[in-house]
Amino acid sequence: MKKLLFPLFFFWINILGAQNYQNICTPGITFYRSPDNYFIAFRSDSALPVGVGDTLFFSYRAIRTLADTGCLDTTNGSILGRKIYKTQTGWFYLFNRNGDSLKINTQAALNQSWRFCPLAANGYLEAKVTSVISDSVLGAPDAVKVITLQAKDAGNNNIAHLLNQKSIRLSQHWGLSRMLDVFSVPNDTTFYTLAGKSVPAVGIQNLTWHEIYDYNVGDEFHFTGLAMNTASWKTIMKVLSRTDYGLDSVKYTLEHCQQLWSTTYPYYSTVYDTIAETFNFLENPQSSWLSRLPGEFIREDFSADDYWFSTQYFPERRQKGISWGGFLFTQAWNGGDTCWRTGNGYSWTISSGNYTEGLGRTRTYWYQADPPYFAQMEENLVYYKKGTISWGTPITTDCFTLLSIESKVAKVQTGIKVAPNPAETEVQVTLQGFNPDDSWNYTLYTYSGISVCSGKASSNQFILSRDGNASGLYILTISDRDGAIKGRTRIIYK
Repeated sequence: MKKLLFPLFFFWINILGAQNYQNICTPGITFYRSPDNYFIAFRSDSALPVGVGDTLFFSYRAIRTLADTGCLDTTNGSILGRKIYKTQTGWFYLFNRNGDSLKINTQAALNQSWRFCPLAANGYLEAKVTSVISDSVLGAPDAVKVITLQAKDAGNNNIAHLLNQKSIRLSQHWGLSRMLDVFSVPNDTTFYTLAGKSVPAVGIQNLTWHEIYDYNVGDEFHFTGLAMNTASWKTIMKVLSRTDYGLDSVKYTLEHCQQLWSTTYPYYSTVYDTIAETFNFLENPQSSWLSRLPGEFIREDFSADDYWFSTQYFPERRQKGISWGGFLFTQAWNGGDTCWRTGNGYSWTISSGNYTEGLGRTRTYWYQADPPYFAQMEENLVYYKKGTISWGTPITTDCFTLLSIESKVAKVQTGIKVAPNPAETEVQVTLQGFNPDDSWNYTLYTYSGISVCSGKASSNQFILSRDGNASGLYILTISDRDGAIKGRTRIIYK
């Protein structure tokens, strides 16, 4: 059996070298991930037959910063550029910021080389297939050509360059599995790794509203907010119930409490109630924005949006940032050129929101610069708990301690269970850890702290009737004969 190993090995290498590697401009969306977990993408918006067997592909327009001019470029595309020319012989031509062509020979065999990109003084970057390997691409093994770069001068001599011995990778089935941002070649060494494709759906995918607003009963979210120096607030939201209406919409009942500080009277206030939020995924006016890709330029709205996968703030959760009014076509204040610029520093209003998988809207930002006036507001998620997973630092233990609705309530631990909850007419109250021989009293409060009924708990299990109380959130407390609160829980009447 050992005698067959070497012939089979060389046969496998020869097969890999001869296979078709032209799957670069495939249908749908292709996502690439940067080393710091930001995403850029390619999407073939149209394809134009050129000549005999050649094709010209066009991707979406992206908005990019030009550090040397202070302007923004809106004419080029994302990671693979605005247009890609594919020949019938397997060559692909991509175009950088200056319009220089980057050449990829998908049919190149092992040790075959070609001119990849021009450099100054008639120099060039040489590309060479230095190995053909079996690599993991989108979670599965695939044949991959490793294409290594080396800078050459006009006389074909090796010269120093930041991309020397760096390599891109070409997968047989998935196209470029490791690639530079074409716009910045040859002046950038950031390599992006293939992370997902939508056709077929493999790896990372674009976020949907269903995934963003996917809460479960018991999920808890803590926010802090600031409006310049005029107000600040802390908010806790807890999911009490969930109702799905097919795939069209979902309705949540949330416990909502907020502590607000302001520079104007009454200076300090609190809110404690239950709220109902319904998300209609078919009629959401922002759906078109959510479908946009990283940095996609939308001319009519003077805006662009971004997309990234954050591991620093929300581990292993996809996140989408959407901005409105972030860019405008204007002339620099010092009389410079007229071009697209960021809205900061100009008479413009900017608003943005970050939406995160399973966490909803996790950041809200609003900024207005209209000299001599200025305004700014932002709110951020600082803590969440979903099942056994939590992140961040909670504002406090719960709504009771945040709002101090009943000062004695915050000092005790919950030792009460009620069922059903939410309830229609009555609930069964079960006291846990209480001595039935002691004398216990109960009091039912509205969320604003108003007592609506009270009585003696004659045993560790009793029935509490609704007695005409309005729908909403109530607080049930258990106290001893001296009035000290010994337990509390929430009751929701439908």
